Amino acid sequence: DGRQPQMCIRDRNGSRQYAAAAGTINLANQSFTVAVWAQRTRTATQEFLLSQGTSGSANQTLQVGFRSNDNFTCAFWANDLDTTTATTDTNWHHYVFVYDGSRIRVFFDDVEQVFGEKCPVMHSGSLTSAGGSLFVGSGGDSSSQFSGCIDEVKIYDRALTPDEITTGFELWHADFHCRTAQYIYVKIPGELRSDPANRLLVTVTGDNNYTY
Repeated sequence: DGRQPQMCIRDRNGSRQYAAAAGTINLANQSFTVAVWAQRTRTATQEFLLSQGTSGSANQTLQVGFRSNDNFTCAFWANDLDTTTATTDTNWHHYVFVYDGSRIRVFFDDVEQVFGEKCPVMHSGSLTSAGGSLFVGSGGDSSSQFSGCIDEVKIYDRALTPDEITTGFELWHADFHCRTAQYIYVKIPGELRSDPANRLLVTVTGDNNYTY
């Protein structure tokens, strides 16, 4: 599909790899949004795309990823929300998790997911604390490590609206890669997206010494 991964997590000498940030992002008692591109290389295994906090303490750990039944999970530890439909393919997908302080919304590839006929779904409680390092490709205690590729991890200190998510969708990565990721980022007004007959035409000028 033209995407070029920023971070691939594979087996190395029998163990999986992950990234840990030096600092902490404050997500306690507030709204936030997590967005990430990911491609899995396995299914039927619990693995997390991102986590932060102290595992084992209720409402003190953020974990975003997949359960062993392949349902997507947005977890606060002992206060979790899982999708009711499994995701079992190994294609690239864009996952967005939005928490506004009382409700959770989940988007896969620009489409909002339904939880038991509800969309969004009410969620009691919030992260009371989520200190410690931010892990990409692992649970907070370096368990449930992800196998695959992860790209463009974004964390916002507010709840993005559905229109912000759908109109800011990263549509396409170029089929080349260098020191800086090359991609086309398109914002499409809602009134244009509502008509399926509309098409997007993009013209790129200047090769900047790249070889196509």
